[in-house]
Amino acid sequence: MTRRASTRRRPRGQLAKRLLLPMPRDEIEKMSLQYHSALEAIRMRQGSAFGMRILLQMIMLTGFIDEARRQEIRVEVLVAAERGIQAAFDRGEREDLWTFDEQTDELVSMLLAWHDDQLRTAPLAVLLEAIERMDRLIDGKSFERPPTRFTP
Repeated sequence: MTRRASTRRRPRGQLAKRLLLPMPRDEIEKMSLQYHSALEAIRMRQGSAFGMRILLQMIMLTGFIDEARRQEIRVEVLVAAERGIQAAFDRGEREDLWTFDEQTDELVSMLLAWHDDQLRTAPLAVLLEAIERMDRLIDGKSFERPPTRFTP
């Protein structure tokens, strides 16, 4: 009976441990490739609305992950990148030209490199929370970070 109870607890313990580790490398590579491909297409004047949305999501995730961890990125940098992408998106819809201005390209490139590092080092739990917050934001719901649980 004791043995059976311990095997029931093992998967939950393994899940808790897994949430403390970074995302699996193959998943990181898939996400990163999607972002880098979108940015490169925009630089080659082959961008699209979809690519800009992908990069905007990357900016949001970068901010949410940073907020949950070290808070090293200045909010002004994130806001400037978001505004630059939005301006490029608006121009793309009007003129069918999906490119960034020089400043936005530099900001997005810098934030993409930062995000790549976040993906390699942040615990999976932090990434999942950031994705959940982004999904709530996209759905028009509150994307505030839930209060940290304190257990005495």
